[in-house]
Amino acid sequence: MARGLAVMLMVGCHAAGAFLADKWKGNDLWYDTNILFGFVAPAFAFLSGVTLWMALRRRESISGGASVAARYGMVLLLGYWLQTPVLSIRQLIYTHRPDLLARMFDANILQVIAVAGLALVGVWRITGSLRRTGWIALGLGLAVMIATPYVWNSGLYGSLPLPIRFYLAPQPPATFPLFPYAAYFLFGFVAAAPVIAAGRSVRGRIGIAVIGGALIAAGFLLDMLMRGFPPHGDFWGSSVGHQLFRMGGVMLLIAIAFLIARADGADLDAVAFTGRRSLPLYILHLMLIYGSPMTMGMRYWLGGILDRALSPVETILVAMLVLALCALAIFAWDGIRRRRPDLARWGTFLWWGLFWGFFLLTP
Repeated sequence: MARGLAVMLMVGCHAAGAFLADKWKGNDLWYDTNILFGFVAPAFAFLSGVTLWMALRRRESISGGASVAARYGMVLLLGYWLQTPVLSIRQLIYTHRPDLLARMFDANILQVIAVAGLALVGVWRITGSLRRTGWIALGLGLAVMIATPYVWNSGLYGSLPLPIRFYLAPQPPATFPLFPYAAYFLFGFVAAAPVIAAGRSVRGRIGIAVIGGALIAAGFLLDMLMRGFPPHGDFWGSSVGHQLFRMGGVMLLIAIAFLIARADGADLDAVAFTGRRSLPLYILHLMLIYGSPMTMGMRYWLGGILDRALSPVETILVAMLVLALCALAIFAWDGIRRRRPDLARWGTFLWWGLFWGFFLLTP
């Protein structure tokens, strides 16, 4: 349910970025909404950490983690595929355009989740214990959180090879660097057991909300104490206070999900479906709004007539349409896979065959 709410907020965030006219982005309502959008990526990373803990708990042996690692490998490749700037490997290699290469090797939330997930699966295989992996994840999460202001202000990323440069860059130029977004994933893994347990009682659900409020308050308090000590003065950037603020928002999201999950109804089933299918929804909505190596996004249809040209109401309607189309496509694809697995298999081969054919053969 929490992932479903995050997906809906994410689609709204990207629709606003692509379609909302600039004249609507200079007022307090927009600034407050933009702060709300800032919780989307931390929520996805945190909830992905919870999901990893649940997946490893279900595994009967250490060797069972191979399927989890393979899934993260697929997520990593999909992240790079979405960022492929031109449908030609020759142009990508020989033109040496810095903007194309920077887009190709940007760090996005899929890369963060995949890299952090692969690291924790590796730790789990070495330690052989979910509990010990949790303690290591806690230490790594705290290290990433504390180190983020220093990494962002060090300029270290400029001397790194391009394929890993944006993992350690500030935001921007990176979209979602490892510092601090890996910390949200690691803390999600650590908090998985108590968060799941909290959902079983009224007291626990209230406790999640209280913790969320306390983290937000702690973030602002820490900012008051640290703002005079560089590099901790940028609250809305790399500061530890901002990370606590966002963690608090994620906990409040989970508390809201616990609350609405107590009710019944088709609308809530749709939210739950959205959460269960968050990865394909993430990929499909980006393909529909911004495009992909194989598709042109809505932002560029009809000569870009929709690009940052809509009112808030029109933008909300477009976001709802995008979400509905993506959910319908996933629902239809799931039906094909169940009823005609051979057709689904050939469809998959055809899609990737066309991509690799164009990518390898286009001059």
